[in-house]
Parts: sequence; C-alpha cells; structure tokens
Amino acid sequence: MGRDVRRSRSVATWLQDLAGTLRTLQRDVGERPLLVVILPTQFHLDGELRAKVLAEMQLDPALLRLGSAQQHVLDVCSRMGLASLDATAFLNTAGTPSDLYNSDHIHLSVRGNQVVAKALAERLSPMLR
Repeated sequence: MGRDVRRSRSVATWLQDLAGTLRTLQRDVGERPLLVVILPTQFHLDGELRAKVLAEMQLDPALLRLGSAQQHVLDVCSRMGLASLDATAFLNTAGTPSDLYNSDHIHLSVRGNQVVAKALAERLSPMLR
C-alpha cells in the first residue's frame, strides 16, 4: 500500500490511526451530525508543484496516483458510515491553485476559503435541518 515517507509509517497504519480518531469523534459527537472534510494541499491540485516535490523526495509519481490519498480517506469514511466531503473537486474548478493557496502551498487563501465555505454551506444545510 505504500509508506508515509515523512514519518516512515505504512499507509495501512496511517489509515488505522485515522479510523481510530474517527471512532473517537463519532463517540464524542453522539447523535449530532458529523461531516469529515478533506482539504487538499496545493500539492494535490498543481501538477507542476507535485512533480517538483516528488522529484525532490525521489519518489515515482506513477506509484503515487493523484487523488489516492483522498480516496483512501473517503473509503474509511464510507466503511464507517460517515458523511464526507472532498473539497478537491470544488477547488479544482475554482481557479488556478496559486490563487487558492497561500505561499506555503498548504493553507488556503481567502479565495480558497470562500470556495470551501460555499461547498460546506451547501453540504451542511440539509444535515442541520
């Protein structure tokens, strides 16, 4: 399945940890609605930046399919019966990645936050009725 290169953990271990964290959240929120939101970094939207970072890390892009991280999280949520929202698609269609992120390529810019807020409002509205 691969490894979390920065921490030398297998992806399977990372996903088990995620599932444990989500179980704790489920317990803590009780009957209240819970929505897991996946916020990609600029790395997940900008092919040029992605290629540069993977080259620096000496990783083969063919082995790290774009969108696979988000899909793993969505799969965990699905197995656990949790509502989820992957903001990748909304951000992908909202403009150039450099307009959606701050210079650190991780944190959303004002525009990026506006895009995600709109998607969240649309998704949460029926859940909160």
